[in-house]
Amino acid sequence: MLAGLTASTIHVVDLDHRVRAQIARMAAGNGGHAEIYEDVGELVAARPSDGVILVNSGGSSVEDLTVRLQSAAIWLPVILFCEDPLPSAIVRAVHLGVVDYLAWPFTEAELLDACSFCQNFLDRKGAALARKQHARFLVDQLTKREKEVLQLLMEGHSNKSMANAFGLSPRTIEDYRFSLIQKLEVSSTSAAIRVGLEADLDDAHYPLRSHSQAGIAASL
Repeated sequence: MLAGLTASTIHVVDLDHRVRAQIARMAAGNGGHAEIYEDVGELVAARPSDGVILVNSGGSSVEDLTVRLQSAAIWLPVILFCEDPLPSAIVRAVHLGVVDYLAWPFTEAELLDACSFCQNFLDRKGAALARKQHARFLVDQLTKREKEVLQLLMEGHSNKSMANAFGLSPRTIEDYRFSLIQKLEVSSTSAAIRVGLEADLDDAHYPLRSHSQAGIAASL
């Protein structure tokens, strides 16, 4: 078994067959197994349900990778690698939920340490991270106005105060509430608020505050 991993499969995504083969040998030499893919599309089509994902990030968008995995409901830990990764790229990747970032060529020990860290990460934070990622995926399906309405619901505002601030009717606000509840796959306003909180809708990840919201406090 790969050190620290409950599932011994590494899903390797790289265009270079030589790199894929080298990583597969590392895995096999430690009792593990590598599933190999030329691109993220092949990985998504396979829909892996266990193991760890190892992706060459060179020339690709981490944001796009995250969205594609979330859209396919693939919540496995992700390790990125490339030649000479920039510190800023590593920080951004971690903020997007990537568990580790390796510099290629990496050693067998570095790969095993990263896999072990993935398992420890899952044990400590995996369930919470999966919920957060799923919540953000759902929230990203909302329109800008629906996100604004949800954000204000999280702050305790009424339909009337939001209607006054946006220059809309309370019925229109109610329509927005119904729509966002449907898109968030919940059945109540309180459940929608919980999704918003899990997605961190009230922090800098979603800079939504608009000029029309400035008058909300005065309208209460």
